[in-house]
Amino acid sequence: PFTPPPPPPKRSWWTRFTRRLDQIPLLYVRIGIIAVNVLVFLLWRLGMQNYTRFRDDQPLRFLLENFATSWQNYKAGRWWTLLTSCFSQQQDMHLLVNCISLWFTADAVMSVIGVSRFMGVYLLGGAASSLVSILWRGDQPGYSVGASGAVYSCLSMFAFMYPRTQFLLFFILPVPAWLCLGGIFVWDSYEMLRKGRNITGSDNAGHLGGLLAG
Repeated sequence: PFTPPPPPPKRSWWTRFTRRLDQIPLLYVRIGIIAVNVLVFLLWRLGMQNYTRFRDDQPLRFLLENFATSWQNYKAGRWWTLLTSCFSQQQDMHLLVNCISLWFTADAVMSVIGVSRFMGVYLLGGAASSLVSILWRGDQPGYSVGASGAVYSCLSMFAFMYPRTQFLLFFILPVPAWLCLGGIFVWDSYEMLRKGRNITGSDNAGHLGGLLAG
């Protein structure tokens, strides 16, 4: 008797989702991530202008409670800030440097591991950066924002995949990717220990969390 072939196995929703992600053009992914960062940056600017002109702190309070990493947000159960803070910049130079770094490293990484895994690296690296920052600071006042941890996780993966690729340090001095990554690790470790649990300037603990996650 004729026996029909077994039906193909059903793919899980996660498998279908990741396959759809992997079909998105790499350029669109880079533009999309940068666009979200720019949008949140503009929200910060509007919130600050609203407070300066009208003394209305509601927009800023919303951003601090939903797009910044802090012990207060962690205690309040706003766990989503571990991720949303990775798309959040307040300074234009901070935004520019992160976007340039992402633009030149994301394509090379995505072409090897695919869009879905790249997004996993970016988001998990950002969350790890936020978590390390919170654990290092403890209940110290202050907050942290920025895509640096997520970008550093992508940079770390890039350096392991292409260790001899030349980076232009300060846009002038060519150095191999592995040396650039090592220098960043040493510098952030030194600054983290020097400043202790206080946040002044860069969140070095968050940077290290992103590097190690990548």
